[in-house]
Amino acid sequence: MRSSTLIKAQDELGFDYTLKRSSKRRSVAIAVRAGEVSVSVPMGVCELELQQWLAGKRGWVLEKLQQQNLHALEIPKRHYGNGDSLYYLGAEYPLRVTAAARSNVSFSHDGGFVVALANSTTQPVSARVHMLLQNWFKRRALELLRAKTQLLCARMNLTVNDVCVRRTKSKWGHCTSKGVIQYNWLILCAPEPVVDYLIAHEVCHLRHHNHSRAFWGLVECVCQDYTEHKVWLQRYGHTLIV
Repeated sequence: MRSSTLIKAQDELGFDYTLKRSSKRRSVAIAVRAGEVSVSVPMGVCELELQQWLAGKRGWVLEKLQQQNLHALEIPKRHYGNGDSLYYLGAEYPLRVTAAARSNVSFSHDGGFVVALANSTTQPVSARVHMLLQNWFKRRALELLRAKTQLLCARMNLTVNDVCVRRTKSKWGHCTSKGVIQYNWLILCAPEPVVDYLIAHEVCHLRHHNHSRAFWGLVECVCQDYTEHKVWLQRYGHTLIV
């Protein structure tokens, strides 16, 4: 059994939160994501104890909200038209939109991104350009990340069963127990050394399915300056958008 209720800010807390009750939960948990606070509790939790617990978390929550608000201001604004730009492997490239008989996206290091649009729908131009660019990045991410992953696996004498890409909210990569590696395709906006660190991280999980000392030691063997790229991704990952 589950229920969800929006609780408006109270003077002593200073923030709204969504209260999620579940019969399966055994403890209280709090999360702050994208400027929103959610509190998960077991059914029948004591209201007074919950308020006291939340009061103890107030400083941490307000700090997280402030941090996320500042991060939101750093996210690039796109209008997906002429004069706009996008990042690819850490470099910024101009965007140009043209009319054509068939819609497609082309890219070159000299000319940047050119989106050709066929005049076939009533959908806004910006939305169509955005969709075409996202599709291009997904295809390119799968191609590039798969090739780099397989190359590193060959060097390390490891086997990856599959490589796939998808957009995820909280993870840049994931390696399953079945040897499947999944990447967030937005990583293609990051500098290539950061991309290579992410690949090294996930490939090393093929040998160590944890974050033990042995795991990080292996990552360092593959990517000696991994800490620099790890910190970069933690600091600027929220700015990687298409």
